[in-house]
Amino acid sequence: MPLSPVTMRSGLRGSLPQRIAGLGLWLDASVDSSLTFNGNGVSDWRDLSGNGRHFSQATAANQPDGVTRTQGGLRVLDFDGTRFLSGNAAASNLARNVAGLTIVAVVKFDALVTDAGRVLTLQAGVADVGARATLFVAGTTFTLRSRRLDSGLAFQDLEYAAGAAVTNANVFTGIVDYANTDAYLYASGVLRDSDTDLLDAGTSADTASVSTTLGAFDAALVQPLDGFIGEIIVYRRALANAERERLETWLTAKWGL
Repeated sequence: MPLSPVTMRSGLRGSLPQRIAGLGLWLDASVDSSLTFNGNGVSDWRDLSGNGRHFSQATAANQPDGVTRTQGGLRVLDFDGTRFLSGNAAASNLARNVAGLTIVAVVKFDALVTDAGRVLTLQAGVADVGARATLFVAGTTFTLRSRRLDSGLAFQDLEYAAGAAVTNANVFTGIVDYANTDAYLYASGVLRDSDTDLLDAGTSADTASVSTTLGAFDAALVQPLDGFIGEIIVYRRALANAERERLETWLTAKWGL
């Protein structure tokens, strides 16, 4: 009898995200041991990658709800527009001095917003609302924004105009290949936008992010997320198509999408 995705998840050691090289961050809300609860709120979401890139929120009113919502029978963290988590010092180095990044998110937006609702933001410069890499939704458009250096080069936006479907729970994947000047945005395993001419080739700047946040742009709660996050997986390189497809298929089955 084949094992269900939930059964397979019970042993984290050797799970699929860890079997793909370059894992930099793995947050999985369905793993209870990775969460610290304060009533219904989650004060700490610990990194399962082994790299110690943990996220936390000391203020109870701003802690995401980890009790009331599920997706496919699995726990998710609810960000209702007033909640966010901040990464620690290790998390701030996630996008530092790399030739590429892959961000995979199981996420749902509950409401369309006129400004933006941010899933993950790696903010590299004070004058930048999305430097290095960020995933967010604005209106009915899902966006991957990236920039290789802290300054001097324009932002690169990839966009998926999803319409009302932006409020569906989904697997979104953003890949930035700095070394080869390529970027790709996927939803439901389908390529939605790409750019193979990202100005100049190289590695990202060798500086840490000013802030790394889940559910908002920064600690001022600018551009908050109204929705949930089930899982965030980040690789410190650009995944090959076969690797990406394998991971997306696994997440789709696991979360009942």
